[in-house]
Amino acid sequence: MKSAAKAAAGGLPGDTETGGCNVARYLATRLAQMGVGHLFAVPGDYAGHFLTTIDQEGGEIGIQRVGTCNELEAGYSADAYARLRGAGAACVTFGVGTFSLLNALAGSYVEQLPVVLVVGSPASASRNRERREGVLFHHSTGTLSADEDSVRNVTVWREVVRDAVRAPEQIDRALRECLTWRRPVYIEVYANVWWLECQAPRGRVEPGPLPLLLESLDEAIDGTLEHLWSAKRPVIWAGMEVQRYGLQALLMEIVRETGFPFATDLLGKGLVPENTPGFVGCYDGASAQPKTKRLVEKADWLLGLGNLVTDDFLDLVTNSYGRMSLAWNNTVRVGTAVYDCVPLGVFMERLLQRLREKKYGAPAGAVKTLAAVGAPEQKALMEEGPAEKKLLQAAASPPVTYDRFFRRMNRWVDDGMILMADTTIALYSAAELPVNVADGFIAQAAWNSIGYTTGACLGAGFADPARRPVVFTGDGGFQMVAQALSDVVRAKHGAIVFIFDNELYGIEQAFVNVKYFTQGQPPEDFDLLHGWDYARLTDVFRGGWSATVSTMKELDAALKQAKANTDTLSLITLKIPKNDITKQMLALAGG
Repeated sequence: MKSAAKAAAGGLPGDTETGGCNVARYLATRLAQMGVGHLFAVPGDYAGHFLTTIDQEGGEIGIQRVGTCNELEAGYSADAYARLRGAGAACVTFGVGTFSLLNALAGSYVEQLPVVLVVGSPASASRNRERREGVLFHHSTGTLSADEDSVRNVTVWREVVRDAVRAPEQIDRALRECLTWRRPVYIEVYANVWWLECQAPRGRVEPGPLPLLLESLDEAIDGTLEHLWSAKRPVIWAGMEVQRYGLQALLMEIVRETGFPFATDLLGKGLVPENTPGFVGCYDGASAQPKTKRLVEKADWLLGLGNLVTDDFLDLVTNSYGRMSLAWNNTVRVGTAVYDCVPLGVFMERLLQRLREKKYGAPAGAVKTLAAVGAPEQKALMEEGPAEKKLLQAAASPPVTYDRFFRRMNRWVDDGMILMADTTIALYSAAELPVNVADGFIAQAAWNSIGYTTGACLGAGFADPARRPVVFTGDGGFQMVAQALSDVVRAKHGAIVFIFDNELYGIEQAFVNVKYFTQGQPPEDFDLLHGWDYARLTDVFRGGWSATVSTMKELDAALKQAKANTDTLSLITLKIPKNDITKQMLALAGG
C-alpha cells in the first residue's frame, strides 16, 4: 500500500523516502514535469554538477541540455521555448552568467513568459572565506547576494537553496509561482548542495489560484455587459495573455456567442489561426491595415482580453480610453473604473456564462463588417498596385525592397513555419503576413530587444521540431547575437534567417529622424553600421547554406533553395537600399 500510494503521488520509480534523489535530480525532474524538455545552458563550475546530472540522467528524467554560445542566447532561447511549450529554462553560473542573461530575463518578465533561471553559486565554504578572510572568489562582485538582487525587478519569485532539507520546498514554491503568474523565477543553488540527498519529488507542481475578489468580478462583468448590450459597433481585441493562460478555446466561444469581429494585437498575433471566421486582422496601432485600424478605433465598445497596452497604442488610449473594457494583469478596467483581483480566465468564463443567459445577437453593423473584412483584405493589401506591376513587367529584375520582399513572403510562407519578426523596420510588415496555424508567430513587441529572434530561433526549433523557424532580422540586431546560428547548425535545425542588410540601425534612425528616409537628410552617425559579409558565416560555422540577393529574381531562386534545405540552416542576406522604408514604419515614426 505504501509503495502504491507513493507511486500515485508521483514519486520516481524505485525511490525510497530520499529515493537516491539529490537536489540536482530533484530540480531536473520538476522542470521535466513542467514540460521543459530542453535546458539552455552555458557551462560554469558552480553549476557543473547540475549540468552533469542532466547529461547523465536526462534521458531517464525527460530533459536534455542544449549548449549555447552565450548567456543572452540561452535566455532568448528559453523565452521562445516558453512561448511555444508553456515553460522554459536556462542554466548559467554565478555573476557573469546571471548579469549576461539579465536582458533576456527582463523581456520574459515584461511579456509574461514562465522562464526558470537556474544559477549555480559559490559553495558555503567559499562564501565563509570571502566574508571572513576577504578572498574574492571568481565571478563574485564581493556582494554575495548580487545575483538575486539583480533579478528582483524582473522575476516574481526568488529562492537561494543553501541546504538539501529545504530544497524541495524552495524549488516547488518557485516553480508554482512561475506557473501561476506566467513570469520568470530565479533559483540559485550553492555549489556544494547539488549532490546532497533530498526528498524525492511527490506529485506535481501545479499553478496556484490567482487573487480573486468576487465583488470586483461581478462589477466588472455588469459594467462590461451594460456597454456591450447597447453597442452598435463592438469589437473584441485579444492579446498575449489569452495565449499565456491557454484561453484560446474560451476566446473562440465568446466570439461565436456574440458574433463580434475580433482582432489581435502584435504580441497576440497567431494565438488562433487567422483564417478563423470573424478574424479581422492584427491591430498594432498606427501601422495596422486601414480597415482593421478603422474597425478597432471606431468601435463604440472595445472588449480587450489580455492586451498589454504599449506606446504603439497611444492614439487608441487617447481616443478610446473611455470606450473599452480591458482585462489584463489580473485587473479589469471598464471605461475609467478599475476592478482589481479579477483573473482573465475567470472574467472570460463568467462573461460567456452571462452572455448565454441573455442571448445576444450581433448588431447588423457588426455582421456586415465581419463579412467585409478579413483574409480577402489582407491578400489585397499585400498585392502589387498598378504602378508596381508595371515596373515589375518593365524591369528585367527589380531590386529587392522591404515592400517587394513582404509581398513575396505573403505567397511563400506556409503553415509549417514559425514566423519570428525582430525589432526592425520590417517588424510591422511581418505583422501583415498570414498565420493560419496557432502559435505561428513570435515577436518581442513590447520589450523590443533587437537581435532577439536570432538568439531565440534555437529555442523555437527545439520547442516545435515539426515547424521551421523563419527569422526576419535587421543587420544591427543580427550582429549582436550572430554566433547563435552556430548552435542552429550544430542542432541540424532547418531555420531560415533573412537579414535586411542596409548597414544601418534603420528602426532607430526612423524614430530619431525619419526625414533621412523621406527627404534625403543625412543619417545620424551613431546609426551607421560596419558591413559584414554575412554569407561567409556558414563557412565560419562549418555548416548551413547562404545566399546574398539584390534582385527579385535572385530572391526567388534563394527562396526555392531555402525551402529545400529542411535539415540545415539557410542564411539569406537581403541587400536593401539604405533609404528604403515601409509605409507601416512611416506611420509609426510620423513620416
